[in-house]
Amino acid sequence: RLHNGGTINNSYGYSDSGIGLYGGYYAIMTNSTGASNSGVGIQNFGDTTNSVGKSISGKGFIQQGYGVATNCSGFSVSGAGFNAMTQAYNCSGVSSSSYGIQLAYGNVYNSTAKSTTNMAMWNTNGNPQLYNVIAISEYNNAAGYGLRGNGGLFPNVIINCTFILANATAPYFFNDNIAQAIRLRGNTYLGGGAYNANLTQAITAVEDSQGNIYL
Repeated sequence: RLHNGGTINNSYGYSDSGIGLYGGYYAIMTNSTGASNSGVGIQNFGDTTNSVGKSISGKGFIQQGYGVATNCSGFSVSGAGFNAMTQAYNCSGVSSSSYGIQLAYGNVYNSTAKSTTNMAMWNTNGNPQLYNVIAISEYNNAAGYGLRGNGGLFPNVIINCTFILANATAPYFFNDNIAQAIRLRGNTYLGGGAYNANLTQAITAVEDSQGNIYL
């Protein structure tokens, strides 16, 4: 457990019920693994690179504070795989019975979310943006969403993302039946149903002769 400042490099931490590896504000964590039985695998407020968080019943990985997660992964059996409370680049979140990635404030780039028996992603706070994200739900149920927004909190930009669902009636996007306009462009959808009727396209401009468009 490292509080404000300092570095955690090439380390391994385990806890039966607490946090496997913890970094406070401005802590730098690289090439490390944190594991927990019922707590969080890794929780860091500073920058985290090339690290893995694992948990049985808690969240695998939480990135928050002022830090950025790059090339990191979170795995959990019954908790969220990866909680992106700040920016995440080239990261992955995998969960057996919860959501792969929990979104909150931070934009997510070039990342993958996968769940076996739940929705692929859930946005709980703020309106983050998604770029080149792959969301997979293997849950063969109408609630096996690609992305759910909590009470109107939904990503406002979704660009070049892929949503793969196991259930033909599950919506790719579900926003608790609250209307919202979002910017959608270049996305791919496979296996599910149409996204929630209350979600509409916010891009109104037609692209010019050179293929440019205002988002």
